[in-house]
Amino acid sequence: MRRVCMAALIALGMSLVWTVRVQAQGFTVARDEATGKYGYKANGIWIIDPEYDRAEAFSESMAVVRKDGKYGYIDVSGRLVIPVKYQDAGAFSAGLAPVCLYGKYGYVDKSGEMVVPFKYS
Repeated sequence: MRRVCMAALIALGMSLVWTVRVQAQGFTVARDEATGKYGYKANGIWIIDPEYDRAEAFSESMAVVRKDGKYGYIDVSGRLVIPVKYQDAGAFSAGLAPVCLYGKYGYVDKSGEMVVPFKYS
């Protein structure tokens, strides 16, 4: 009985992960009229709650979001992967994204590690 329950939980978990990944392609940036905040919808349903001042389309399963004037990145589950701390940020391409801090640009990877230092204006 325990093995059957565990197998069912694993299958359900895999199904949920697969569903989130598939739906990521259909996410639409949407604005909540009541709060003026942005989040993501799929088929008219909020998938990622509207809590951001600005939100961009997903690129390589990551999206740029702005909160309190700073930018960071979320993944398709809505988890903040790279903290909201940058003055500007761009979409991921080939595993890297441009970010700006103190008026200088550099590149981070999907874990938030600095790959190209902040030295470009």
